[in-house]
Amino acid sequence: YDIPRYLKSADLILCRAGASTLSELAYLSKPAVIVPSPNVTNNHQEKNARLFEEKGAAVVLTEGSFDAASLLETIRNILTSEEIKNKMAVAMRSFAIPDAARIIAENILSVLDGSERSNGNEN
Repeated sequence: YDIPRYLKSADLILCRAGASTLSELAYLSKPAVIVPSPNVTNNHQEKNARLFEEKGAAVVLTEGSFDAASLLETIRNILTSEEIKNKMAVAMRSFAIPDAARIIAENILSVLDGSERSNGNEN
């Protein structure tokens, strides 16, 4: 019931690859083992996850490609190496846009400002 607290305190996250989840991980600089859902349109979760894997921020495991023992080994390899965890955290941080809300608001205001002018409303 308190996901933000758990995410913040975790050393490693095991998760799916939805856009919101990945954004939260980037903002918090949390390394991750990602198991993308295969039940999504155009396999977009795996595509999302692979971008993070390519930068070294995550390990991607597809459903059916691992068992409990190999998952445990992957997690153990990450958690027992400060070097690996730190490299993954730095790579994860590279995806973060801390001022995203401000950028979105500015873009909305810019569009609205242009729309008002094009309608002849100069207010």
